[in-house]
Amino acid sequence: NVASTGVICTPPATPTIQASPGITSCGPIQLTASSNGCSGCSYSWSNNSTGTTISVNSTGTYSVTATSGSCSGSPGSVAVTINQAPTVSASASLSQLCVNQSVTLTAAGNGTSYQWSGTGLQTSTGSSVSAVTSSVGTQTYTVTATLNTCTATASANVDFIAPPAAPAIQTSPGTTNCGPIQLTASSNGCNSCTYSWSNNATGAVISVTSTGTYYVTATSGSCMSSPGSVAVTVNQAPAVSASASSAQVCVNQPVTLTATGTGT
Repeated sequence: NVASTGVICTPPATPTIQASPGITSCGPIQLTASSNGCSGCSYSWSNNSTGTTISVNSTGTYSVTATSGSCSGSPGSVAVTINQAPTVSASASLSQLCVNQSVTLTAAGNGTSYQWSGTGLQTSTGSSVSAVTSSVGTQTYTVTATLNTCTATASANVDFIAPPAAPAIQTSPGTTNCGPIQLTASSNGCNSCTYSWSNNATGAVISVTSTGTYYVTATSGSCMSSPGSVAVTVNQAPAVSASASSAQVCVNQPVTLTATGTGT
């Protein structure tokens, strides 16, 4: 090359291009140009970028020219492929449930495969899986979607809670009575529990009039306790009526009083 001053210049060497992390990637690729022996070269790229290092996010062939002073070398080039990363989201059928109950986990997106991780998974692959655990606390389930060797992740949290304690039952006036017996259920530590009885009654306190064994469960959210039970005996009260042989008699005259009924 001959500069406008008439001085002959030697063009820089054709640049070599390093691609990081490689010529195929799931995200931006960094291209770094280097012209051998030219520490002061400037670089012009085919996408109108300048500088030694550029970042590209589109598949294609990129060329670069090194310039030193008024002399430009031959272009170097590299072809790169940027694969599309998948989109993915994760959801759970329930955000809170009792330990040892099953929750369904679902991945939505454009991945061609899905891999799950987390506690109590019944299977680890697929867009829909289930999990069951006896561990109390918040569990995080993570799904990795794959598309064209590219991956993306998403997570869903599920809160596993312990079931209420089996209710204790207080009876009033006792387990044996000649009239209705009041039953009061209480699950230790559960102020918000609801109660369901074996006679289809609901509520913490019920009144029963029949001999038998009564069961009650405590429920908090989706968690149900083991049943508590109590056996009660409701004795039949006797029937009785009273009558007098005369409704009116003279003083010092006898009157007969009679009781009739089922008493012993």
